[in-house]
Amino acid sequence: MIKLGITLFFGLFFSHFTFAIEVEKVISEMHKNYDLESSFSTSLDYILFKGHDSNIISEQYDGVVTNTKLGHYQRMDRVEYITTNEYAIQLNNDQKYIAYNFPKRRDFTEDLKNALSSASNSSVTKISGSYIVTLYFLGFTGSPFSKVKIKISSDDFLLESVDMYFINDKNFSSSRGGKDFSKPHLRINYSNYTKKPIINKNIFELSSYLRKENGLLFPVQKYKEYELIDQRI
Repeated sequence: MIKLGITLFFGLFFSHFTFAIEVEKVISEMHKNYDLESSFSTSLDYILFKGHDSNIISEQYDGVVTNTKLGHYQRMDRVEYITTNEYAIQLNNDQKYIAYNFPKRRDFTEDLKNALSSASNSSVTKISGSYIVTLYFLGFTGSPFSKVKIKISSDDFLLESVDMYFINDKNFSSSRGGKDFSKPHLRINYSNYTKKPIINKNIFELSSYLRKENGLLFPVQKYKEYELIDQRI
């Protein structure tokens, strides 16, 4: 019995170790497509489901990520993020504010890197031309997820989709004071990847958002109704 237990233990250990190596390899190859030193662009589609196993869509919006030598641009619905070597701006077109800060460049796939490093366990399978990497979060990992599923093309290692299953409940009620709690499931679909992005260079010009007057910064005419939040202070 002791021999059998040891054999099973080492079998499970090396099986998990092999999975870990395969997961690391697949994720590493995927990251190469979205490296900050390279130019790329990809479209995103965000879908928030009510419940982990439900097809009920609570919210849906699109976005885009573009990285060039001039800077990094990301849009999530009506919120835009512009980062260059000189500054970082968050442009919120719903709440009408411009947050201005020092540059903070981060990998587009940094959240996936963090999820991988904090996962309790992981697995990878290959189905119909895609790798399915599943990360599990058990116990006190500090992660907001119980599980993350990453679908990656096995041909070119491009992201196809990411499914995030949140631990904490969200109130999906549309009425004030209403209660309709369920665990959220967010899916992000990726498409239209290119290594030759076409983007207006003015997006990375600070003068497209802010003007300087008597040493002070103010929103330009286009954003005159926006509040400026200077986060450098």
